This record gives sequence, C-alpha cells and structure tokens, in this order.
Amino acid sequence: MQYVDLDSFFTDLWLHYNFTKLIAHGEGCTKKLAESFCALSMLNQLFSNNIIGAYEKPKRSPANKLEEIAVTISGNLSARIEEYLIDSGFSKLPDLSRASSVDSVSLLVHQQLDDFSETVPGVKKMISWSPPQQNWNPWTATHINKVPLSYMSLKEISAKLLEEEMQHYWPENIRVQRETLPVFKYRDTILEMTAKNAVTLIRGETGCGKSTQVCQYLLEDFLLRGEGARFAAIVTQPRRISAITLAERVAEERGEALGGSVGYNVRFDAVYPRPYGSVMFMTVGVLLRKLESGLRGVTHIIIDEIHERDINTDFVLIVLREMVRRYRDIRVILMSASIDTALFTNYFGGCPTLHIQGRTFSVQYFFLEDIMQRLGLKAAGVEEEAGTSEVVDELTEQDSEEHDVETNLASTHTLE
Repeated sequence: MQYVDLDSFFTDLWLHYNFTKLIAHGEGCTKKLAESFCALSMLNQLFSNNIIGAYEKPKRSPANKLEEIAVTISGNLSARIEEYLIDSGFSKLPDLSRASSVDSVSLLVHQQLDDFSETVPGVKKMISWSPPQQNWNPWTATHINKVPLSYMSLKEISAKLLEEEMQHYWPENIRVQRETLPVFKYRDTILEMTAKNAVTLIRGETGCGKSTQVCQYLLEDFLLRGEGARFAAIVTQPRRISAITLAERVAEERGEALGGSVGYNVRFDAVYPRPYGSVMFMTVGVLLRKLESGLRGVTHIIIDEIHERDINTDFVLIVLREMVRRYRDIRVILMSASIDTALFTNYFGGCPTLHIQGRTFSVQYFFLEDIMQRLGLKAAGVEEEAGTSEVVDELTEQDSEEHDVETNLASTHTLE
C-alpha cells in the first residue's frame, strides 16, 4: 500500500491459484476505501474465472419443517400469568392446550384495551441548517473525499486560505475600477450591518456595484480575518444569464478562473467553487431545489433584484424568514434598485436598511443594429435584393442607351 501527494491511497493484491496469478488494484481517498475497492476487484476476477460462485443468502426453513421445541412450565407460573392477564383486562385468552405442529395457535390477542387519539402524520416544517463544519461540502451536500482537506480542521483551512489570499495577485486596473464604484464608500457599513443583524436590506441605484461587490466584501473580510473556512455565501439572480455573467465578472475581478472562490449553479450547468471561503451564484429555482436537502454549511444568503417578485421568490422569502427566527447565526441580505423598503422591513420585523447614495456607474448600451452597421454586415436576403436591383438598373440604363441610339439614327437617315 502506498499514497502519492496525500490525495489518494493505492492497494495492490496478488493471488496465486492453480498456476494462475490474479492481480487486483484499488484506489480511494482513504486506506479503507482503497482496500475495499481492491477486494471487490479480486472477487470479480475470482467469479469471472469460475473459482467462486455467486453469493446466495442462507435460505430459511419453512414453518412446517421446523423442529418442535418442548417447553415445560410449572402450573403455578401458568396460573399466575393467566391471573395477571385477566386483571389487566384481557377477557379472551388463546387456548394453548390444543396447540400442535399441525394446528398452531397465535399468541397475539386481538383485543383493544383503550382508545387512542388518531395520530396525524408529521410534516417537516423547517429547513435544516448548520454553520460550516469539518469534512462537509455545502455546494454538493456531501462529505469531502479529497485528502488532506477532509481531515483538516476549520482553523487549519482558514490559515491556508489566508496564506493563499495574501499571495493573491490583484490587477491594478481592476482594483482602481472597484474603488471608483459608489458602493465602495459603504464597504465598512455593509460589513458592520451584516455582522450585527440577521437580515439587511440594501437599496442602490442600477450600476452602483452592489451585485458584484457586496459578496466580495464579505468574502475578503472573512479571509483576511483568518476565518475563511467559516464563510460560504449564496447569491441568487432572477435569470440564469445574469447568474453566469456575474460569476464570471467576480472571478475576473479576483484574478482567478471559475471554480476557485467563485462558482455558479443554474439548470443543466454548474461550476462548483471550493467548499470553504467561496461564493456561489445561482437562480432562485436552483435555491428552492437546494432547500430540500438543507443549507448546511451556508452562512450568507444574498437575494439580489428582490423587486422582481414571482412565486418562487416569495416562497424563498417565507422560508428564509422562518429560518432566521430559528437559526440566529444565518445572515440574509436583500438587494434591489427599486424596492419598497417599508414592505420588506415590516415583513422581516424591522430589519435595517442601507441606501447607497451616489451616481450610477456609467453603462454604455450597444444595439444589434449598431454592431452590424459597424461591422458592415448585411442580411443574406438584403444582399440578394440589392444585387438584383443593381442588375435591373444596369439593364434599364442599357435599354435607355440603345433607345437613344436608335432615335438618333432614325432622325439622321430619313426617307425622302
């Protein structure tokens, strides 16, 4: 047995049987799994070579073939048992004197001694949740199989994430661009409000940077405080295209590719980030499906574009309100450009509101017609029609010239 780079364990097994050498190989994230896969591989080879047969469960003997077991009890004990049953309210007792191997007698007494209220099947009313834990991936809702991450404590993981963050390269142009956004002036306020309140409402103009910067402020704060393993945020978007593009933009601003500290999950497509110290962008529908298995390990839930209300968003808000009441450590952030703050503040029991002042970040609009005109592109049908019209014009000009020539000749050579 050996291991390479602490990622996987390998097990090899050689078996000699009737001048035949069988070799089995197993690989797993732990020694036990590697040995189990190796043993399974060897069993498959033994079965394929007809060395062992198929596994069969031991068959139970039918009831009519069971051996009789003689049980002898004293008459005093039998009388005491019968007296106890009568005192307990049993009026019809089975006659055991006629019991035999041919004519069996059931010991069950079908007599109701008391009336019980009807039990209504319970319904699960609360989504399960817990803070980040060791050896747990909140995005896949499974245990971590990669060594040594599966054995590291949250403190060790946080120290490793802090070291990676300190060595991280930040493009200068990206840093300057982020600091010019209107939301940058409210960075400390956002961190303070989210730390002290379970629900925070942020209202900012379109283009102020809240969709890309708020999650980064929280992520960077946890990483630089040495608590990166205790942070995992979900950011919802109303449409899948916005979830994907925002994830790509945030990853670009962090100078990394998708799958590191940033990922996304939409229908039929997903790029999962690392288990700890990461942000996952997803649609509201994906969040609803994730609620079925719980939000174990998720610390922050950011609902963006909250003004675009539909049945899915309203249902998520109902669930989140109940979760906030039960779990005091979970954090919910609601963001929008045009939102009725009084409505959501009253719904969540007086949550604080932050209004981001400042200019709207410049947004330049490009339309398809402008792009086609700049590139000189034309539709195929338009080009054909244009070519046809040019040919018709040329033929018309030729006919006109021929007509003029004939007219001149006729006027010059007249018959007298």
